[in-house]
Amino acid sequence: MTQSRLTKIQVKDICTAYLNGETMVSLAQRFKRTHPAILNQLRRNGVATRPRSYFRSRAIVDNRAVQQTNNDLRAGRIVKPSECSECHAVKRVVAHHDDYNKPKQIRWLCDKCHHAWHRNNDAIARADNYTPRIRRKISTT
Repeated sequence: MTQSRLTKIQVKDICTAYLNGETMVSLAQRFKRTHPAILNQLRRNGVATRPRSYFRSRAIVDNRAVQQTNNDLRAGRIVKPSECSECHAVKRVVAHHDDYNKPKQIRWLCDKCHHAWHRNNDAIARADNYTPRIRRKISTT
């Protein structure tokens, strides 16, 4: 089964919604297309795409905090525990930053607790937020 082509109005709606902050995944669901199809439409229309990390937890991921944590782990300055700090289950745990402005404040959460936290909360983004670069303006008329 082949999909019908997008109209010019739909393409303009996709570009405008993306520039206004909507994710490619939500656009793909709304227009019943695949993620690569939405990405191709954006690229064809000269819209600069955001890095994948932009929408993680609806906040900008501070790669510096993540890198610093990984470097500290490798150097032995911090030790990764074997139990979750929320449910105290002995499972695989991941480093979680509630506030990316404080990279040394880490909570070690299991996948279940980590996903639950992100469902109910937003991480505090870094003060210097990323703003996407627009190569070409999309006319709204």
